[in-house]
Amino acid sequence: MADFGSYVEYQIALYLCGKKYFEIDNHWKRIIKMMFPMINDDSIIYCEKVQRGLKQDIFIVVEAIKKTISIKSGVDVTVHCEEINSFCKFLKSIGISDYNIETLRLYHYGDETIDGTGTIRQNVQVLKDKYEGRIAKFNEEANKYFILKNIMERVLSFGTLNQHDHVDYLYFGNLEKGELYDMDDLIQFFSIKHLPEVKSIHFGTFVYCPFYRFLSSNNKDEKDRHYSAIRWFRIDIDLDKFVKYHKKIRKYGDHYSSSLEII
Repeated sequence: MADFGSYVEYQIALYLCGKKYFEIDNHWKRIIKMMFPMINDDSIIYCEKVQRGLKQDIFIVVEAIKKTISIKSGVDVTVHCEEINSFCKFLKSIGISDYNIETLRLYHYGDETIDGTGTIRQNVQVLKDKYEGRIAKFNEEANKYFILKNIMERVLSFGTLNQHDHVDYLYFGNLEKGELYDMDDLIQFFSIKHLPEVKSIHFGTFVYCPFYRFLSSNNKDEKDRHYSAIRWFRIDIDLDKFVKYHKKIRKYGDHYSSSLEII
C-alpha cells in the first residue's frame, strides 16, 4: 500500500510541476485555488515529491509561496511509525505517566515484558482482555484534549524528523479526484474525537499497535517488532464526519466546536 501511495504522489507531482494554472484540469484548478487564492491563469506551479520519512508527501510553490501536503490514497493506512523507545519518551514529555507508559509497552510486546524479552507471545485479543483495566486508564489519560492534540500534531503534521516544518493540508484521493482538508482544522477535530467503546489502546480515532506483532520469534524482520505504529481506519468515514462537523460550526457558530454530537 505504501508503494501505491508513493506512485500516486509521484503522479500528482509530475502532473502539476511546470504547468501554468490555465493548463491544469478543473479538478486541480479547484484544489490549487483553495491553497493559493491569489493565483492567476499565467501563474507557474512548481511541485515536488518529498523524501520518504517526512509527514509531507509533496510541496507546491506558486508565486514564491510554499504549501506542504500529506497525501492519503487508501482508506486504512498506517499514519505514523516510530521506534518504541522514542515514542515512549515523547509520551512522557507531554505528560503520560510512567504507569501508563508501562501499560503501552506490555500491550505492545505481549510477552509480559516491557522490552520484548519474554518467551511466550500473546495475540491482541488476549492482551485486550488481560490488560482491560490498564488499557482503560491509559486511554483516559492519553485522550485528554491537550495530550491528544500533541499526539495528533506528531502523528499527522510534524512527525519525528521535521519538527519545524508543519504540514499545511491533507489531500485524500488520487490524480483524477480527491478532496483537500486544512491540517490545523483536522488536528483540532481529531483532538476531540474519541472512541470510548474501543478496548485497544487508541489516540482519538487512531488505533495503536506494534508495527509487527510476530507471535513467533523466527522472523528475519524481528527488529520491526520494536516499532510503534498508529493506524487510521476508514479515513473516508472520518473525513465525512469532519465535513459535517464544520458545516454545523458554520451554521450554529463556534460554540458548537465543543460538542461531540456527530462524533
